[in-house]
Amino acid sequence: MPELLLSSPARVFARATIVAFSTADLASLQSLGSPPEGASLELGSFEGYDPHADPLGPARRALDDYLAGHVDIPPAIDFDAIRPRV
Repeated sequence: MPELLLSSPARVFARATIVAFSTADLASLQSLGSPPEGASLELGSFEGYDPHADPLGPARRALDDYLAGHVDIPPAIDFDAIRPRV
């Protein structure tokens, strides 16, 4: 779920597994460097998601620019509108 990539007060705990549901989400996470405190990243599956498609489409670049610190304001992405309904 790409919205989980945005900054939040949630803490990633040691040895946590961060699951991405598309290869594009996984690549965005990997661009941030190693997971914190020994956490791990993996590609998972979730009903209704195509792991090889990019759920964000052209908005991915705006998200990656924000995550990389190139812009200060997160992109206005309506995640509920793009989330698959199952």
